[in-house]
Amino acid sequence: MRIHRPLLRTASATLAGLALALGFAGCSGGSSGGGGFASTTAASTSGTTPAATTSGTTTPAASATTPAPTIPTQPVAGAWYKGDLHSHSADHSEDARRQFGDPVATTIHVAERTGLDFLAGTDHRTNALLTDPNFTSQSMVLLPGMEWGGSMHAGAIGYTAPIQTTSTMQGAALIAEIDGIVQDVQSQGGIFVLNHPCEDGKLWAADIPNFDAIEVWNGQWSMREWTPRSQADLDAKVQSLGLSAASPQMTAAMSEQRGSPQLQALAFYEAHLNSGRRVAAVGGGDRHMLLPQGSPTTHVYAASRDRQGILDGIRAGRTYVSRKVSGPLVDFRADRNQDGAFESIIGDEVDAGAPADFRIVVEGAQGGRVDLIKRGVVIRSEPILSSTFTLTHTDIPAAGDWYRVDVYEQIDPQVQQSTGLIVQAAQATNKEWAVLLALFTSVNSSSLDFGYGTLLPTLLLPDEVDKVVNASLKDRGYCRGAITSPIYTR
Repeated sequence: MRIHRPLLRTASATLAGLALALGFAGCSGGSSGGGGFASTTAASTSGTTPAATTSGTTTPAASATTPAPTIPTQPVAGAWYKGDLHSHSADHSEDARRQFGDPVATTIHVAERTGLDFLAGTDHRTNALLTDPNFTSQSMVLLPGMEWGGSMHAGAIGYTAPIQTTSTMQGAALIAEIDGIVQDVQSQGGIFVLNHPCEDGKLWAADIPNFDAIEVWNGQWSMREWTPRSQADLDAKVQSLGLSAASPQMTAAMSEQRGSPQLQALAFYEAHLNSGRRVAAVGGGDRHMLLPQGSPTTHVYAASRDRQGILDGIRAGRTYVSRKVSGPLVDFRADRNQDGAFESIIGDEVDAGAPADFRIVVEGAQGGRVDLIKRGVVIRSEPILSSTFTLTHTDIPAAGDWYRVDVYEQIDPQVQQSTGLIVQAAQATNKEWAVLLALFTSVNSSSLDFGYGTLLPTLLLPDEVDKVVNASLKDRGYCRGAITSPIYTR
């Protein structure tokens, strides 16, 4: 049931008090094919007629980067699926229990009602979900796992037998220890995701040789922290881990000071791409309580709607992240021989030295902006003029080049000047509990829903308010809409 306005202020005050007491934080310790336009082979078209099409040509600068081993350019038939790779329960995560979170069965029920196709269970430092009888669903693909580690966090997802839950070593031995754990996860068919790599106190300073993905978007984009990490923060982290130096990718990320730690996480991801590494961009709602999973939503192109299919899709880099389950959809493809087929999708390749046509179709972000990014530099930026918008671009890739897409949504100016100002004042404190308090005082009764069976009501943010807490700090008037993994060059 939904509560009525006479009860709202009491519920808001109670929950706000809980937020204040708990210091509300993230990690302290659907339908099939709904995630994209194509539901068959990668060569198929979107099935929609764009309202606007633009095109252009650029000539790339030379690159000395050596490309990684070839990824097949012709994906098997499949579909896009929506899910969340980061979720906690009160049964197995102490911080979720302390924050009045929910048991495993309830967290799964929330995700089912949200409309997800898949959900990863990632309770802190425990293998419990491998054997928990309540970790089951009739409508979703469930991926058992854990949020590994203490001073650095990672999602160990999809493995089948218990693994080491955290690190115990320092210095060079730490790198070897983590690599052994990653290999253990991967040998069991699982993946290893570097979670919120630029979060305060959990900087991923270790330069590990092997992993599968980076969580570039954790929770609401600008809800938790506004202040980016500094080189001094990284130096302190390196010292605490007994390392001789930080990873060059994290060092590069520290130079990104235009936004929040989330933007630094994206810079960290792009630095890995520039080094020649091929890993997927994913998101995680990091749910502990109150908000449902799927904020943000990770879209995965998979050959099958099962554990193997979802994990294989992530390993192949066929992913993008959108603001929420009903957020913008992105179809990013390339025509590597200019025959009109657009056979390469996200995670695939184009040929170095040969002209290639790139096509971006964005649905559900009218009034926003779409950026085409090459090796970390925006080479094309266009306003999104219609509900289904198409942008085409021709380029000549060099070896080591990669291309990906960012989508921004426009924030309603009236909301920006009302709720937005209240939330932004709270965001400036860098305290998530303050943002939560501001949200509770800004939304109406329909945003609090007790029908999910949760201990606390589920907070269903109106879309325009959700945009405010996903605001892009470097792009005034816009929020983050979607972030894709790349199309590579071979």
